[in-house]
Amino acid sequence: MTNEAKKKVSHFWTLRATCFLIQTISEALVRDGFRCIVTGRYDAPSVAKNRELKEEMYESRTPTCSTQCSHIFPQSTSVDNSGFKEDGAKVRVHVPSVSSIANFLVA
Repeated sequence: MTNEAKKKVSHFWTLRATCFLIQTISEALVRDGFRCIVTGRYDAPSVAKNRELKEEMYESRTPTCSTQCSHIFPQSTSVDNSGFKEDGAKVRVHVPSVSSIANFLVA
């Protein structure tokens, strides 16, 4: 594969990942009612684009903020509960520890 072809393939996957990220963020905003799940404030860019949302924000007297999409429980906070099933197959289960969840919520 030539360098030019590699660049085109790389550009394609970068665009695809960007579209997926935008779609994921949009779906999360819709799911969360265009609000920050921590503070309950409305997402400022969403309010600016949506008249009905702006009216709802004014009626509730809830301020806006710039929200950021993030993983609630990152994999690094997981406890490794690996083991074996009865038939000998290896099983790997990651469960967030209570202390990691508490530290995340307090931070």
